[in-house]
Amino acid sequence: MQQVPQLCAVWCAKASRPFSALGEQTHQGILHPTVVQHLPTQKAVSNNIGQLYTAVQYSIIKSLKAHTGAIYLVLDVWQSPNGYNPLGTVIYRMVEDKADGFYLKAMPLDFVRLKKSHTGFYLAEKVQLIVDKFGLRDKVQCGVSLLC
Repeated sequence: MQQVPQLCAVWCAKASRPFSALGEQTHQGILHPTVVQHLPTQKAVSNNIGQLYTAVQYSIIKSLKAHTGAIYLVLDVWQSPNGYNPLGTVIYRMVEDKADGFYLKAMPLDFVRLKKSHTGFYLAEKVQLIVDKFGLRDKVQCGVSLLC
């Protein structure tokens, strides 16, 4: 039963499902009754997703440090009707697969809530924090911004 909270967090994160989906009768109907009794709360799942993300950051940083090719940074900033204004950062890098050869691999890096006006200086500060957090200062070749 210790795995239930982790599995729920992974399920919500991987499937891009809202935490409320865990409480839906259709979802609970396919689960074993013992699992249903141990389902975590929506808040617990949200916290678990944050903990999982923090836990894998070290391996992401290590992987990026070992990468020798170009890394391209893509930014997406938007304003949502609910007042939650995120800055999403994704990197693209060329990787080699023995079977498929070279291909462009995308990796979401971070989503940051913007709390001030989206000025160029403020956005640059936030992007620099993310770049430094992942050790990409000397690795990013190009930045692309999609402002919506």
